[in-house]
Amino acid sequence: MRKIFMSFLGTGNYINCNYLYEEKKVNDVEFVQTAVADMFCSDFKKEDKIIVFLTQEAREKNWNSLKKELNGLELNCQISDIAIPSGKTEEEIWQIFKTCSESLEENAEIIFDITHSFRFIPMLAMSLFNYAKFLKNIKIAGIYYGAMEVLGTQSEVKKIPLEKRNAEIFNLTSFSRIQDWSFALENFIKFGSAESIVSLIKKESDSANKTLYNNLKSCFQKFCLLFQTNRGKEIVNGKIFYDLSKNLKKIEKSQNLPAFKLITHKIRDRVKEFGKNEINNGLLAVKWCVEHNLIQQAYTLLQEFIITKILDDFKLNWKNKKEREIVNYVFRVKNFNTPSSEYDDKFDNKLIEKLLTHKIIKKYYQSYSTLTGYRNSFNHGGYVGNIKGE
Repeated sequence: MRKIFMSFLGTGNYINCNYLYEEKKVNDVEFVQTAVADMFCSDFKKEDKIIVFLTQEAREKNWNSLKKELNGLELNCQISDIAIPSGKTEEEIWQIFKTCSESLEENAEIIFDITHSFRFIPMLAMSLFNYAKFLKNIKIAGIYYGAMEVLGTQSEVKKIPLEKRNAEIFNLTSFSRIQDWSFALENFIKFGSAESIVSLIKKESDSANKTLYNNLKSCFQKFCLLFQTNRGKEIVNGKIFYDLSKNLKKIEKSQNLPAFKLITHKIRDRVKEFGKNEINNGLLAVKWCVEHNLIQQAYTLLQEFIITKILDDFKLNWKNKKEREIVNYVFRVKNFNTPSSEYDDKFDNKLIEKLLTHKIIKKYYQSYSTLTGYRNSFNHGGYVGNIKGE
């Protein structure tokens, strides 16, 4: 994976100082880019890059000095500059976006310094990175900001002895992770997909919480598969909904995944209606599928819920294949007004007569027939019977 350090060069009058980040310290440099490169680019190889974006004004005023400092680090990577417009119009802002986007390579690992840039650049950068994560599969390794201004104004800083002129570098990488979690939540809420959430949990997991993370990943995967593969018995059982909620509560109490903890309540709100051993979970599952555009699954689960509900109301075994078949047959009897003398011999006539009294069969037998047509059309790929749902 190629590594790229990106930064913007401003037009200010910069002052030499020392930069600190955790246990690292870089002394007596004019540009924060030099400090960031020294701290985080020491392992760069020949194929890796340091890219500085700069306007014509910044080039004329500061580029030679910055280039001299960067070259002085004797890093084993390419150092290049890329011209950008001043960003005074919307057209120029789009040109900056396009230029930066084109400089990002597929699967690259990005370190980004936002210290000396236009005020809109941090917002533009976050949009750029989200764009590139999707289109180019980039990874954000770090976003950094050199907070020299905490030392005071330029005139005040100049009065501080160099050995005490220490400015901290802030790590803002978590901003990118917050956006990743936000998009992952959106995928789950809008589309019922937990793939992004599972991927982020895996990426940010640590050995101390390995069991909790694995349980949470498993819960999300099983949850989505319930609807994608029509696992009616497990939906009614409801254990997965309980387990998911339980593990989300554990995450909320932990010190890990802070960005994820901000959204866990939203996920629990989406699953809290499902109970344990609850027949009506079947109807809630239909609603979930409709809301998340799982149309084929919605038709199948709705028909199977109707059968389950009728059998449960009569205290019959809704898990029994033959008893499920008889409910389906009773709907056909009602639809075609079949006399008892012509009932299928493989079914109990008394049970047929009993089931015919159920309010769902009496009221919705015609709708059930239409539902069957759509279900068969979807589940047989449109090859069997009348093609419906077009």
